[in-house]
This record gives sequence, C-alpha cells and structure tokens, in this order.
Amino acid sequence: MEQAISAAGEVRSIEACRRQIVMQFSQFAEGVTTAVPAPTGHYWHVDVKHETTWYLGCAIQSTTYGASFSLRKTFSDGVPEDTRDRTVRCSVEVRFFWPEQTVVDPRGRKQVLRQYSDRFGATVFADWGGIYAGCNVPLLEGRATSCYAKSVADLIDATASTLRSAFANLPTPPRGLHLTEYVIERMLATGSAQDKTEYARSIGYIDNKRVVVVDGRVVTHRWKDWFEFCDACRRTTPSL
Repeated sequence: MEQAISAAGEVRSIEACRRQIVMQFSQFAEGVTTAVPAPTGHYWHVDVKHETTWYLGCAIQSTTYGASFSLRKTFSDGVPEDTRDRTVRCSVEVRFFWPEQTVVDPRGRKQVLRQYSDRFGATVFADWGGIYAGCNVPLLEGRATSCYAKSVADLIDATASTLRSAFANLPTPPRGLHLTEYVIERMLATGSAQDKTEYARSIGYIDNKRVVVVDGRVVTHRWKDWFEFCDACRRTTPSL
C-alpha cells in the first residue's frame, strides 16, 4: 500500500489522504458559500464529487492543480441558450489549493505533489458583464486575488473577505441607461487594450461585416475601431 506524507511529516495511507482532500475541499466550499451569500439572481454551484474524481477517479491526481466552485446566473425554465449567453451577470470562480505533499510507493520512491506552497491557498476570479473575454469588467484589481493560510478555517475567512470586496464593486446602472450601454461605458473607462481586442475577436465576420446581437437586436456595421462599435451599440440599444 502506498503511503502519503503530509507537509507536517505525518504518514498516512493513500486512501486516508484522498478522504482528507475531499473533506477539506467540502469544508472550504461550504464555509465560503455560507459566509457569503450569492448576489441576487445568482447561486453558488459546488460539485465536490466531480472536482475530486474527474481524473481517473483519484482525488490526489484530480486536485493537483486545485479544485474550484463557481457563481452562476439563475434563469427561469424555458429561457433559450442564446438569450442566456447575452445576459449580463456576475461571474466568479474560487479555486482551492492544498499544501505540498509527498507520495511514497512501496519501494520507497517519493513523488512531491503541489510544490508551489506549504500553505492552503485560494484564488478568486471575479468579473461583471458578458460571458465572453473582453466584454466584462473586473470586480477585483487585476481580475483575481490570491489568499493563503495555514488552516482551512483561516482560508475561509480570508476568501470570504475577498468575495465581499468583489461584490461591493458590483455596478448599478444609472436610471435611463441601458445595461449593455453601461457595460460598454465601464469597458471604455477600465478595459485594457487586450480586453477590447479580445471582444473584437469574439464578434464573427459575415461578408466582411461585423454582426452583433445586442439584447435580441441585430447590429450590423463595418468594423473600424472599438469606439465606433460602442457607438453602434448605443444607437441601437433602447434605454431602460
């Protein structure tokens, strides 16, 4: 039977190590989602089984690069997929990382896993806007924030604080300004050149024209630059 050595030097069986991985991720996900309720119109999506078994059913191999849960938009039954794709939402991924551990086989050979840290870690990615690259704005500086702690409980507190900061930055469109237009205004103010380029690439070519769907309306115009695209969206999108 292979054995696993924790960062603290304790020796335990592989099965015990796998159980601990599942337990710690479950504890972390439950703690964070309980401490920080999902914003209105959203829900927390946690799938512990998938995250800890997707690679050959092995919790150790499946979590080499962490395990995550996410925030998703709530939709009523019957809403078509294309409408869902165009809906503005808050997008969050929380990725959990374990400390360094070493696996020892029956012959005494060692393999070090997760050599990047001796502590538990979590990275929070948070955006608001569309689901495609370039058509959203960050809720955290640099789009992501990483936290580290010696225990799962301390990491829950640090991650919850980061999420509260992100949700505090959720924008509220001024009255009379369409939501799509407000996303564009935010992009013009905060979006990087890379964001704008990625958004441009997400719009398909049809006969050398750009065809964009904005809240169910088709906007067709020749592509010149980002600002002309924004102007086209403003002209064809109704106000609230």
